[in-house]
Amino acid sequence: MRDYRIHNGDNQIVLGGSAFNIKSASLRLGDFSREDVALLYAQHTEATGRGSKTG
Repeated sequence: MRDYRIHNGDNQIVLGGSAFNIKSASLRLGDFSREDVALLYAQHTEATGRGSKTG
């Protein structure tokens, strides 16, 4: 396999990583609280009409 060079948006070479894992910046979301998860789940259920089937 050839040695590929990865370039960012400024056409600078990005060192390290893999040709198959291309990124120039990362963003990390904080941890979700139980309330955050409940709110997101409720929004999903409302938007799709689907909830979890448990039991």
